[in-house]
Amino acid sequence: MSSESEPAMRDPLIGEVIGGEFEIKEKLGEGGMGAVYLATQKQTERSVAVKVLLRSLYDENLFGRFRQEAQIVSKLSHPGIITIYTYGQHADRTLFIAMELVKGRSLGELLDDAEPFDVDRALPLMIQMADALAYAHDQKIIHRDIKPGNVMITRTGRNESVKVLDFGIAKMLDGNAALTRTGTLCGSPVFMSPEQWHQLRDIDGRTDIYSLGCVFYQMMAGRPPHEADTTIGYMMAHTQHRPLAVEDVSNTISQHPPLGDIIMRCLEIERADRYPDMYALLDALKECEATFLASRRNGPGTSPPPAAERKAAKKPPKHLAETVANAKASDAPAEKSLSLAMPDPVVSATGEPSPPEPSRPESTMTAERTITEGTSTFRLQAGAEATPKQDTAHYILAAVGAVMIALLAIAVFATQ
Repeated sequence: MSSESEPAMRDPLIGEVIGGEFEIKEKLGEGGMGAVYLATQKQTERSVAVKVLLRSLYDENLFGRFRQEAQIVSKLSHPGIITIYTYGQHADRTLFIAMELVKGRSLGELLDDAEPFDVDRALPLMIQMADALAYAHDQKIIHRDIKPGNVMITRTGRNESVKVLDFGIAKMLDGNAALTRTGTLCGSPVFMSPEQWHQLRDIDGRTDIYSLGCVFYQMMAGRPPHEADTTIGYMMAHTQHRPLAVEDVSNTISQHPPLGDIIMRCLEIERADRYPDMYALLDALKECEATFLASRRNGPGTSPPPAAERKAAKKPPKHLAETVANAKASDAPAEKSLSLAMPDPVVSATGEPSPPEPSRPESTMTAERTITEGTSTFRLQAGAEATPKQDTAHYILAAVGAVMIALLAIAVFATQ
């Protein structure tokens, strides 16, 4: 019985030269299919990651899947997808893949350690993930196992970059590389699409869109869209229930609804209701980022709402709307004016000032009040129109009437 101070059993691969050129230095981690080691390529002195299939998992099906991953990823050349240098079989039948060494942390680790992402951090990462998968789909490859643990985040200065890993259960769209058995579910239950649960044979790129939507949801909400205690629970959730809207569980995204709309469209149960392909999702994310950056540059509240969402402007009271007119030219007759404060300028339903009414003829003069609000000038009629000649006639008739009444009164008193 060994003491606790005795060194742990040494990994037999440490110090081995795999494939005749990769010297194993240390073990970096272990996944579902194999362990990953830090190694040095002897000819170039380059540090690489070497993935080795676990001996305990050796069977023909896993051999095929392991070779498939190497063959598939070695065809891909994209900054957002890990680079494969070579693959092969060691002398003891150990299968290995030598790949780019990515220094960083998985998105899963970052989500475990931190609060939900801010929009300005999340959007660039989302765009990079969508761009990498759009390229893979162009090469007729769908991933089928998108999850935070399969996305590495590296940092250069202030910039973060994405590397998509583990194409171990990827599928060629022509079906030639599908190495799954009937009744076997391939994927991660938390992030699997409804069509994966139904084991449809015509799975296409929209399955990656759904899984990516699950990842985006967790980035913004701090939890995945569905939570369950069992595999059956996840199956029921993904195939029968739409998740709670992400803006209802994320204070950050509630301030930027367009991103919430994108995420929820990715999570539609019916794949026909999702984005038709990864490029459509990528375009939506880029447009969303442009809108977000513009609003941040201009400051809150400076960007007008979309035309479809603008509320109709308040209509002026009827007695004001009927008397709106432009100010007259500077040589117009003098007017009585009264300056009043108005709560809302009179504007049309489109948000533009109401058009002026035709000016009245110069031969008329109207007693008016002038109301000014911003750049809009209103005039209110104070009475009926009247010409100067009509006013003089009224005064003369009134005076004559008064004289006649006085004479009649004198005559009455004289007869008495």
